[in-house]
Amino acid sequence: MTSTISSEQVLKAVEAARPAIERICAEVWDLAELSLEEVGSALVHRRELEQAGFTIISTGTAGEPTAFVAEWSQGVGGARIGFLPEYDALPGLGNAAVSRQQPWPMARPAATAAATTYWVQA
Repeated sequence: MTSTISSEQVLKAVEAARPAIERICAEVWDLAELSLEEVGSALVHRRELEQAGFTIISTGTAGEPTAFVAEWSQGVGGARIGFLPEYDALPGLGNAAVSRQQPWPMARPAATAAATTYWVQA
């Protein structure tokens, strides 16, 4: 069975998720955790997924303390989608919203731009 989703439906879904998206972004930005130390950020993502109805089925996945697997299903079959956010901070980098180069206060790392990887298995 094939269904078509309009761009308007996608935009409505993204708009409905806006509060959670903005909350996650703000919290992860404020945490500014270094690579492989994103404990608080992983907790933020897990909390939001659980609140959205996902079940966390694995933590410390593949020996990585911040990795986890969450599942959500509706019915039987369907696609499997993977999501890998990359958002660690870099020491000494400041990303303040100012018009000049400015390091983060007290040598605290600042969050970097996020890169996200998705995979889909039909």
